[in-house]
Amino acid sequence: MPKKKKVLVPPSEILREFKSYYPDIDPTQVIWSWEVPFKIYEAEFVHEGKEYEAEFTVTGHWLLTEEEIKLSEVPEHIIETAKARYNKSKLEEASKIVYSNGDVCYELGFTAKGRTFEVLFREDGLFIGRGKDL
Repeated sequence: MPKKKKVLVPPSEILREFKSYYPDIDPTQVIWSWEVPFKIYEAEFVHEGKEYEAEFTVTGHWLLTEEEIKLSEVPEHIIETAKARYNKSKLEEASKIVYSNGDVCYELGFTAKGRTFEVLFREDGLFIGRGKDL
């Protein structure tokens, strides 16, 4: 996970919403920060050995959850497309993102020439984009 800026404590309505989605997570083990300053809170936590990030609007609506997964858990058609597109880069890590509307995307982390970047694919294999921190 990328380094975060200032750590904060969200208001109680955000904490209540977080707890409704993640009742088994100890709130004292959650690191909160802004994903989008003053608009979207991000909660980082570890559950059963996996890293997670969950995002909530300032009005308390859950937007998405990103879960660290093994490369073997990424659908093969996405791995094949990504490797073909970035054949001079090394595929290092993956995350599965589940959105509030039920859509699923996969974020893949690559390294090339000492630099890291991420790419995002929809579950059907459509390439969404590339960036430093998606």
